[in-house]
Amino acid sequence: MRKSNCDRAEVEALMAAIERAWNAGDVESYARLYAGDANYVTRSGIPRKGRAAIRKGHAAAFRGALKGSELKIRLRRARFLEPRSAVVHCAIAFTEKAGNRKREVCGVTRFELRKTRTRWEITAARTRETRRPRKR
Repeated sequence: MRKSNCDRAEVEALMAAIERAWNAGDVESYARLYAGDANYVTRSGIPRKGRAAIRKGHAAAFRGALKGSELKIRLRRARFLEPRSAVVHCAIAFTEKAGNRKREVCGVTRFELRKTRTRWEITAARTRETRRPRKR
């Protein structure tokens, strides 16, 4: 399905909003990017069903191991399945606390998106860790 550059730009704006909310530790803004009935699977495989559960899980993480972390998210591929449905793959990198040190975590996140009357929203997300990319 061929989509307009406008749809791609809106999806890129959604990814930028995720990054901004995460880096600000703003769990409310972060959670609002998800649909009310969204599904989220954490890196460790824990499922979160619904925006409230996603908000609660991230609130704890932003107070704990992810406090002060910085997320970098880069859109790698967007596939528009229908006029109001897309699957997006992103490369991510962020820091987390490991004792009194920080470690960089790299991964890939797959988002399923749906377009409402006013915006693209996340209906499902799954992140898996990957090895740190080689420096070239």
